[in-house]
Amino acid sequence: MNPSLRHLLIACCIALCAFSTLGAQAFLCAGHAPNEPLSAAKIASEVRLPVLPARGSIYVLTVFARFADEEPTPVPKWADQLFDPEREGSFAHFYHAMSFGQLAIAGEVLPQRLAASQAASAYLADAPDQRGRYGDFAREILAQVDARIDLARFDNDGPDGVPNSGDDDGWVDYIFINMQSVPNGFLFGSATGLASLGLEEKPFVSRALGPDGSPIRVSGLPSQGAIQETGNFAQTVGVMAHEFGHSLGLPDFFDTSFLKNPTQNPAEDSAGIGCWGLMGWGAHGWDGMSGPVAFSARSLEQLGWIGAKNERLILVERDSWDLRVRDLYSGGAIYKIPLRAETPNNNTLWTEYLLLEYRGRENYYHRGEPAAGLLVWHVRPQVFDNDDERRKHLDLVAADGQYADAGFPLGQTADRFAGRDNLDFWAHDASYARARGGNLGDASDLFDGVRYRRLAIETNPSTLATPTLSQATTGLTLQNMRPDGDGLALDVVMPRWGGILREEVHWAGEVLIDGDLTVAPTGRLVVFRNTQIRVAGSDRLQTGLNPERTELHIHGDFVIRSAAISQIANTLHIHPDTTRFLAAVPGEQWAGIFIAPSPTSELTFPIGSYEIVDAVRGLVVEGVPAAENLVIHGFLSAQAEEAAGRGTFAPGVRIPLALKVENHSPLTFLANVRAFIEWNNPLLHPSSGAGRSRTVSFPPGEKNVFFFGPDPTLSEEATPGTEVKFTVHVEKDGVPIWWDTFAIVVAGAPTALPNDFALLHNFPNPFNAETQIAYRLPREAQVRLTVLNAIGQPVRQLVNAMQAAGTHWVTWGGQDDRGSPVATGIYFCQFAAGPFYQVRPMVLLK
Repeated sequence: MNPSLRHLLIACCIALCAFSTLGAQAFLCAGHAPNEPLSAAKIASEVRLPVLPARGSIYVLTVFARFADEEPTPVPKWADQLFDPEREGSFAHFYHAMSFGQLAIAGEVLPQRLAASQAASAYLADAPDQRGRYGDFAREILAQVDARIDLARFDNDGPDGVPNSGDDDGWVDYIFINMQSVPNGFLFGSATGLASLGLEEKPFVSRALGPDGSPIRVSGLPSQGAIQETGNFAQTVGVMAHEFGHSLGLPDFFDTSFLKNPTQNPAEDSAGIGCWGLMGWGAHGWDGMSGPVAFSARSLEQLGWIGAKNERLILVERDSWDLRVRDLYSGGAIYKIPLRAETPNNNTLWTEYLLLEYRGRENYYHRGEPAAGLLVWHVRPQVFDNDDERRKHLDLVAADGQYADAGFPLGQTADRFAGRDNLDFWAHDASYARARGGNLGDASDLFDGVRYRRLAIETNPSTLATPTLSQATTGLTLQNMRPDGDGLALDVVMPRWGGILREEVHWAGEVLIDGDLTVAPTGRLVVFRNTQIRVAGSDRLQTGLNPERTELHIHGDFVIRSAAISQIANTLHIHPDTTRFLAAVPGEQWAGIFIAPSPTSELTFPIGSYEIVDAVRGLVVEGVPAAENLVIHGFLSAQAEEAAGRGTFAPGVRIPLALKVENHSPLTFLANVRAFIEWNNPLLHPSSGAGRSRTVSFPPGEKNVFFFGPDPTLSEEATPGTEVKFTVHVEKDGVPIWWDTFAIVVAGAPTALPNDFALLHNFPNPFNAETQIAYRLPREAQVRLTVLNAIGQPVRQLVNAMQAAGTHWVTWGGQDDRGSPVATGIYFCQFAAGPFYQVRPMVLLK
């Protein structure tokens, strides 16, 4: 077989992307191997191999070689162009382009192809799980190189830029050995490339001497050489560039588990990132013949090449509207959005995040890509490889979604958490991949702003990293994606926190609370120092001690601590080593932090570790008196909607009088507590209500709703916008222990039309019977208002009609389209009107 047509394999896998569903591979890389085969995780976390600097210049020696029993062939005619910086697609041009000129590579190619002394079989491993004798092969080839040239010319890592001048380290900077072919078992298993020359235990000692008389040596470290099978010019550049990426410290972003276990179930195999990056399957390009493809955004981030020293890596920690994303190589930027924090060993703080990278097709190294659009990368720094397709270090969030049975468009069972995409359904087993739509990348992986325009907690794919993530967050939303010139524009809506936190959650970076947040006795909130918690003044959920101001209640664990190692980059820390709780909007005030711990709660917030700003009550550690732990919420009504935090009622309707009472005291039993509701207003019938009361009793932790009938009626003459106030007070044994004033607002046609489309917060939320949803239309529009369940499936169609401009209300009573009650849980209200699209979460409690 002609070596140039033979399937290439390197211990870093690279496949024929044009035939990606067939499971064929063209290049398989073993990565960078120490003396014993190690998993990528172990290499990354324990070995700490030295790497080449990603800035500066390097002079590389390239040698073409073969086994003794291979047909003698000359060095390819194009070999002298490998280091031509002006030729697009050359090794030198690729790294100059990728690094934005930060790394300059030059080199030379030995003009003869050198042959080893023995046939290929003499250099193969004795067992499938052992490394081959490629180190012996390399030593023989290097001895011939040493006899032909002065290897001292390739030791030039000193500051003066002159080789072998006395400021260099005495080691050859870098050598490629380009093989005519690589048989199975020569490197490691079926690998065809490796960032190592196999000389780790005994470096090669040349006849060349340094200025001090010491011999120049050749190392077997990954940072100083690689051996790989070659093909045509583009393929050869691709595999050399890939292996050199390892020497710079980059990991493989394909699934290497096949290399370690070729007989594994194909369901455990995957394409990793496919052909979307050089460190995946991109060495041979999208058609298998025209590599290399560009580095992924994550590889560029690791190298500091997103512009000079990552100057065009932009951190997004707050809502961003009309964010424009353009191709990095056309002057654009890459955007980094934190997802969630994690400390798996209680020592190192890891923050998962998204990288938004727009790919145009103008750049030479983006040629062949199936389409232009936005790539959304999910980075898990705490994971060290892409071997587990359920939890990769670098995962492409494919726009066409995840399915349990097959990739898009074959998949019929959508599953945004446990499902897989086309890249995951790819396998070396061609029949498995073909039957399940597996591939190495396609056009529908990209968010194009036309068909794929939104990524949120309820979409498929989802921004919710795991179904076990707390339901007290709205999650990250990327919405309103649309083409914008030579790029794409979108809106970024950061997660909001509010509700009940029943599990362990870690906060780092910037966090936004826009509704009362309660850490339940089973919950644990760990906040790392330097975190900025911004609290909205207005309470989205309208609960707690003050329904109009946002509160943080702690009944479980609350810990503020430092991490020994922080993996958060580019975060603005206003006060070093200090966690700040402050108003989200300057000038607003929020209620404060109220701590009423359970007997087993862990509370750790050392003095000096935090700062509370703009809070009415600051930090309150509550005692056991009932009044301090009695939480009373205002009116529960199916007719109430958002109006500056107060219920809104239409003229002529009855106003249900009800109080939701919660006893947050862990110790106090509330018995014979009497609650009163009173009013005096001619707009109500009857116009006064004195002495309306209920006597209630319930144990610690109890909550309940109490109704006070009969209900008054709001006058038909009530003017829209008028406030109607009620007074509520609570007595214990005849002694007042709590009081407050609540107000409703008279609803009605607005005097002016809304300026913008908007979906307002439903009220009440959470709710246990009915909730009212309001939305605004600045002009006539076709409106679709749909209730979705937690996995994004439609539950109830509330509106599907052309409607006039104005503010509209609709009530949902917790039933599906068949009229059957739905279960307790989180639901989403999806609002679409003309070009506008918005989703808000709703919580149903029964």
